[in-house]
Amino acid sequence: MEEYINLFEKVIEKTIPKVDYIDIRAGKGNSTSILMKDGEIDEINTGMSVSARIRVLNNGAWGFAYTTDMSKFDDITETALKLSNSLKGDIELAESDIVKDKIATDVKIPFEDISIEEKQEIMKEASDSAMLESVNSTTVGYGDIESNELFLNSEGSQIEVKTSRVRMALNATATDGQIIQFGHGSLGGVKGFEIIKDADIEEFGRNIGDKAQRLLKAEPAPSGKFKIIADPELTGVMIHEALGHATEADLILQNDSILKDKLNTKIASDIVNIFDDATIKDGFGYYPYDVEGIKTQPNQLVKDGELVSLLSSRETASKLNMKSSGNA
Repeated sequence: MEEYINLFEKVIEKTIPKVDYIDIRAGKGNSTSILMKDGEIDEINTGMSVSARIRVLNNGAWGFAYTTDMSKFDDITETALKLSNSLKGDIELAESDIVKDKIATDVKIPFEDISIEEKQEIMKEASDSAMLESVNSTTVGYGDIESNELFLNSEGSQIEVKTSRVRMALNATATDGQIIQFGHGSLGGVKGFEIIKDADIEEFGRNIGDKAQRLLKAEPAPSGKFKIIADPELTGVMIHEALGHATEADLILQNDSILKDKLNTKIASDIVNIFDDATIKDGFGYYPYDVEGIKTQPNQLVKDGELVSLLSSRETASKLNMKSSGNA
């Protein structure tokens, strides 16, 4: 993305006398996706994309424009200006640090070094391994993307982030003629193809098929209140849905969250501590900076049962007299 830095700097320099704030975000991506059903390829897609967007803040209102044709960037800048000038609002931004940074994912095996055929062979191995006695159908999905993103703003930040993400997911369906059950699992993260290459694909597939098969004999879960040992993965999903979304500052400001007016109050047991952390490298949710150029950090939402923080952008943080949490 370095070839666009000069263009974007000139746009910011020319435009900033007319507005209060500008940020520009651009990205390039190369991706592959493959879908396999019952051991046969159903769909293959490969692609390359280039895009850019500009936001301008003026009179307390945003103007936004987007393009996939970089030769039209001056045009979308004018569009964003016209939009912001036609509106009035009360938007302000929380203060942020000026950041100059360049980050790249640590990749051992680039995706382009692995042929489509080899990726298919690994998917086929996973599918075949899941085909146990009672399993009658499998679906395997594979996707990889290498992206290069550039962020600049009128405050002086310039950030370039290059990431590689890969994921392979397998679904297995089992039946005894009356009951149908499913097994699911996935491999992936923010790295290169080594995540897939280093995995035991046979065991991965067999475990998913076995889960679907074992569920055919599983007893229905009883109703009522019980003391349980919670599966970490399921616990994460439940917390994400039940608490994570409810701590989004924009929903709280819109009166759409059950946690409105609950900040710094008790919402859970004393033993409950919950973090939102995008800094965990290799994990699929890793990102070093959010879309506003705010550096991510471990953000404790619940401490000893008390709601102590929210997920915010610069705009929502300003309305709540906070610092942005890096969740734009």
